[in-house]
Amino acid sequence: FTELNKMFLSQEDYQEWMKSTVKPFREMYQRECSEKEKMKEKLKQKEEPYQQAEQMMKKEMLLQRESSDIKEKGGRVVAIGNNEYGQCDVEDWTGIISIACGNEHTAGLRKDGTVVATGDNGSGQCNVKDWTGIISIACGACHTAGLRKDGTVVAIGRNIFGQCNVKDWTGIISIACGDWHIAGLRNDGTIVATGDNLYGECDVEGWTEIIFIACGNEHTAGLRKDGTVVVTEGIEDGEYDVEDWTGITSIACGDCHIVGLKVIVQQGLLKKFKDVLYIKLSKIFL
Repeated sequence: FTELNKMFLSQEDYQEWMKSTVKPFREMYQRECSEKEKMKEKLKQKEEPYQQAEQMMKKEMLLQRESSDIKEKGGRVVAIGNNEYGQCDVEDWTGIISIACGNEHTAGLRKDGTVVATGDNGSGQCNVKDWTGIISIACGACHTAGLRKDGTVVAIGRNIFGQCNVKDWTGIISIACGDWHIAGLRNDGTIVATGDNLYGECDVEGWTEIIFIACGNEHTAGLRKDGTVVVTEGIEDGEYDVEDWTGITSIACGDCHIVGLKVIVQQGLLKKFKDVLYIKLSKIFL
């Protein structure tokens, strides 16, 4: 149509026609294209948190499949480092689904629920050959702990601070060991702890809605269902100041520090993810 007008109109009329008809149309078309691009960008930004959450769930499902495969078949173990007490002598271990390390000993959980350990046994921390029905293990400096499927806990090794006094514990779904203490997460979201309490590492009464625990040498930490974190006092006031931490999905403790993994997703999706995780943990361990 433009070419026809060019043929039958004078140059002056043609230029006027272009200004009055074609140019406004082009400008309108460009505006519409620009608006569409803006809408696409807004939609992308709106969907991004959902896509992140979806990726998290996909990764969790993949990890579950891998974990399920490991639990079904078991794996082998490799170790390197100081081997003064034989703590790295794990080359013959088979059917292992989980591992844990103390200061100078190593423990492995077999797929049949038994436990194997090697390394320094000066306090009996490797005397685990009679354990059965174990679903999770943890190691302190000189003690080893195992969580049974029925929610009870067994521990062996150096007990000078009472870190192995767990025979009365019930309803436990997760355990963690510091050097000289042990903590257990109950199925109601509360915590129990025993052992050295010099720096308040066992002062966990009153903690609620906990879904994950970790222990350092001198502290105990709990991840709440809402993504916040609580930590025992430590040597100095404010040493573990985590009050402003939010959106945390996992925690880990070193001897004298704590680390939190933070994933940026919408709060509602994060809560849903944690609800699912807590439910799955309860089903797995109970």
